[in-house]
Amino acid sequence: EGPALSNEELLLRAWLRWRDSVIDRLTGDAAFAALHLKRGELWLGRSALALRPLFFRLDGGGVAFASHPQA
Repeated sequence: EGPALSNEELLLRAWLRWRDSVIDRLTGDAAFAALHLKRGELWLGRSALALRPLFFRLDGGGVAFASHPQA
């Protein structure tokens, strides 16, 4: 039996397997960002049970995201 996976590693493996449908499989309080450099894609997601919101802003070719609007 190998070492236990961190939450981040587990989410990464789930993302690589299910891509955007990973949201439907998350339970508990979770939010994530996934960047695919070759495709130029950024995915932001949060589970239905996430306690905090996920804010984002597109500005001048960039994107910012945080769990608080002040950030």
